[in-house]
Amino acid sequence: MTKVNAQQCEVDVYANFAPPMLDWSGVPGRYFGLIHDALSEDFQVNAKDFSDRTDVSPGTSEAVYRGLGGQSEITLSANRLSARFSRLRAGDIEAVLKIMEAVDRHFGQIFPNYSIHSIRCALNAHALVLDGASVDRFLEPYRNPKIDSVLSRLGEVSYGPSIKFSARSQHGDWTLFCVAEQSEVLVDGLFLGLDMTLPVTPATDSFANRLRRVSYLLNLCLEALEIEWCTS
Repeated sequence: MTKVNAQQCEVDVYANFAPPMLDWSGVPGRYFGLIHDALSEDFQVNAKDFSDRTDVSPGTSEAVYRGLGGQSEITLSANRLSARFSRLRAGDIEAVLKIMEAVDRHFGQIFPNYSIHSIRCALNAHALVLDGASVDRFLEPYRNPKIDSVLSRLGEVSYGPSIKFSARSQHGDWTLFCVAEQSEVLVDGLFLGLDMTLPVTPATDSFANRLRRVSYLLNLCLEALEIEWCTS
C-alpha cells in the first residue's frame, strides 16, 4: 500500500430535488433558519454568513450560507441543494458527510413538499506520497508502451502515466469515475479525483444512507488503487 496525506482537498455535494421551487418568496428565510438549526449545535453560525440573490427567474435565485471559517458554502437554488467544502484534510471527509446529513434531516422538515431524488459527490485531492515513495514509482506500472513508442518519435518527451477507470452498479444505484495522476500543485504529489452519482429512492433508502454509500465507495477506490489515506 502507498501511504498518502492530503494537503489540499475539496468536496462538492449536489442534492437534486423535485419539484422545483417556483415560488421563491420566503424561501431564503426558511433556508437560513434550517441551516442555523442544523449546524449551530456543533458550529458557530453568524448572520453575516448568509446571503441571498433573487433574480427575475426563480431558477436563478439562490440562498447561500458561507461558514466554517470560509471553508464551506451550502447553497439552495430552485431545484437543488449544493455544497462545496474546501481546504479540507483527509480526516475531515466524515465531518463533511455528517454536516450534509444534518442539513438534509432539517431540509425534509422545513421543505416537506420536496424530496431529494439523486446526489452527486465529487472529491478532488492533492496528496503527498509518504515513507520515501514517489509518484513516479507509484504510476510506473501504468505506463502504456504504445504511447511511449509513439512519443519517442518526438525526441525528449516527458510522459506521465495516469490511472483512470469508471464503474457502475448493474442495478443502476451508483456510477463512479476515478483518476489518479501526477499533481499539478505538488512537485512530488498525487492528484486523486473521484466523481460519484447515486439516485435516492425515498421508498427504499435515505439521503443519509446514500452519503454513507459515498464514503464506502471512496474507500473501495482507494483500496483498488492500493492507497492508504493517512490523516497525519
